[in-house]
Amino acid sequence: MARGFHGFSEDRDYDYEVRTVIGYAGARGSDPGEVIGATAGIHGKDHDAWFEAWNALAQRTAETAATCASHGHMVSACWAHLRASNYFAVAVNALSSLDRTDELLPTYQAGRAQWDAFIEIGRAHV
Repeated sequence: MARGFHGFSEDRDYDYEVRTVIGYAGARGSDPGEVIGATAGIHGKDHDAWFEAWNALAQRTAETAATCASHGHMVSACWAHLRASNYFAVAVNALSSLDRTDELLPTYQAGRAQWDAFIEIGRAHV
């Protein structure tokens, strides 16, 4: 680590997750600014906030994908779908620390829909 840099989160598990997802950026699977912006305010082991941050980021990114597609920007839509899929995957993982099992299937399905859209658009436009 660089001098003075102590990670993206004071929690080692969250820090690892952020680093992993930022690593997807090289394949357009994340945007470091989106990730850091969504998770920067989470302190300690606040599992509810962790889930909410990733779920909200995934939803916003899915909305971006839909907007891009509606304006005919299919390549941008494709990559936004991939990012949303990855963010939903982290949200699904975050749910494992909560008793909110009723949200597990819808969150997984939302992520899967984003993955399917990425594959479909990618085949035709990327």
